[in-house]
Amino acid sequence: MAIHPEVSNVRVELPPPAISIERVEAWTISQAADVLAATSLSPHAARGTGMSVTIDIPLDEQVLCEEAPRPRPEAVHTVYKRREPIRRDSQKRREALQKGKEGSRRRQRWENDRLLSNPHAAPPLPSDWQVQPTHPVHSVPYFLAPLWDAEYARKQQERQKRVQASKQHASKEEAAAAKVTQELRAKLKKSRGAKGLLQDLEEEVRGFVQQWEQKQKELESEGLIEPDSSDEEIVFVGRNGAMSDKRKREKQHKHLEKDKLVFQGLVDDHGAAFGRYLVHSIAAYYGLKTYSITTGNPARREAYVGLKIDPKTRRPSLTRAEMPRPLWTVSGVFAVVFAMCQLCGIKNGLARWPKAVEAMKPALELLIENAHEEHEAWKKAGASTPSESLLEVCRLLLTMIESIEEERENWWTSPEKRAQRQRFELEDPKKFTELHKINNALTSDVEAMRTRLGSYARWTLDMRGGLADLE
Repeated sequence: MAIHPEVSNVRVELPPPAISIERVEAWTISQAADVLAATSLSPHAARGTGMSVTIDIPLDEQVLCEEAPRPRPEAVHTVYKRREPIRRDSQKRREALQKGKEGSRRRQRWENDRLLSNPHAAPPLPSDWQVQPTHPVHSVPYFLAPLWDAEYARKQQERQKRVQASKQHASKEEAAAAKVTQELRAKLKKSRGAKGLLQDLEEEVRGFVQQWEQKQKELESEGLIEPDSSDEEIVFVGRNGAMSDKRKREKQHKHLEKDKLVFQGLVDDHGAAFGRYLVHSIAAYYGLKTYSITTGNPARREAYVGLKIDPKTRRPSLTRAEMPRPLWTVSGVFAVVFAMCQLCGIKNGLARWPKAVEAMKPALELLIENAHEEHEAWKKAGASTPSESLLEVCRLLLTMIESIEEERENWWTSPEKRAQRQRFELEDPKKFTELHKINNALTSDVEAMRTRLGSYARWTLDMRGGLADLE
C-alpha cells in the first residue's frame, strides 16, 4: 500500500499580521469597519497531482531484540570507601596469624583454649548444654520427704545456735561496753568538737579507776581486804588480835573514794547535757555506776561516777578484771583526737562579723597559736600543773573575747547603726532582718568561745571553777 501525498500549487493568502490590542482600542469606528471589509473568507482549493513519496509499512509485527541488562551502579560511600582486597590474603594466612608462632604466648593461649595439650579432652555432650542447678541434687522419694525436711531443719537450728554463740559476749559488762562503743560511734560521727571532751572525761574516769585499783592492792597487801571474802567469814578477835571488821571498813572508806565528780554544768545548758551523756556512756563502758544531781544557785547539774557495791562482800569493787582500752581509741571515729579541740573550735566555724569587729580576728588567731605552743611545751615537760605562761596566754585570750563582746555592743548601740536599723525597718525589711542575723551570729560566737575556753580550763588545766579560776 502506497500513499502518494499531493503537492498543491495554489497560492494561499496569508492572514494579515496581528495587530496589538493597545492599537485596536485606539481605533475609531470607521477604521474598524475598513478592516472588516478587507477581510475575505474562501474555501481551500483542491489539491493537484505532483510528486509522490512511497512509504512501506510492514504488516507483520517486528520481533523486538532483547538487550542485555545493564549492570546496576554501586553506591560509592564518600567517607568509608570499599576496602580493596589485600594481596596474598587467604584463610590459611589468617589462621596462621591467629595461632601465632611456635612457642609464642599467642600459640600457648590458642592451644589452651582448645585443650590441645589435654589428652583426656572430649567435645561437650548435648546434656552439658542443658540448664540445670550447679549444686548436687538429691532425688528423695515422696514418702521420705518429711524425714528429709526434719533433718535439714535440725541442721539449720544448730547452725543458728553456733552463730549466736559466737556473737554473744562473755559477760554482761563486755556486752554493755560493745553497745556503748556502737552508740558513741553513731553520736560522735559528725561532731568533731566532742572528741576532745570525750578524751578529757575518759582520762578523769580512768584516773579514778587506776587510783582505786592501786589503793585496793595496797589494802590487800596490808591484809585489810581479803580477796573472795564475805560477811559470814568475818571473825571478831580480842584486843591483842587483828583489828575487827568495823575498823577495817573505817580504814577502807578513809582511803578509798567511791564517788567522784566528773562533769558539771548549768541546767539550761544543752552542751552540758551532752557532756553528762558522755559521762554516763564512759561509766557504762568501765562498769561503774553513775548518777546526776541538781544543786547550787543558780541551779547546776553535776554528774558523778562511782563503784558498784558487790552483793557478796558488800564492798565497792570493780566489775571488770582489767583496764580496757580507752574508748576514744577503740572506734575508728575516735582514732585521731586533738587534745586542744576546745581552743581549735574558737577560731573554726565563725560566722560573718561586722567590719568594726572583723579587725580583731588576726589577733585572736595569734593568741590561739601561742596557746597551742605553750600547751605542747607543758605536755612535753610532764608537769602536773600548767605553766604560768600558758595561764597568761589563756587570760589574754579571755580578755580578747570580752573585748570582742564590747566592740559588738558599741557597734550595735551606736547612733549611726540605730538610725540605719530604723531606716531599714521602714524601707527594706530584708536588710533589716539580715542585720539582726549578723548581730545574733556574733553574739552566739562570743558565747561559744567563752564556753570552749571554760571547758579547756576546767578539763585540761584542771581548774574546776572554769573561767572564774582563770580570771
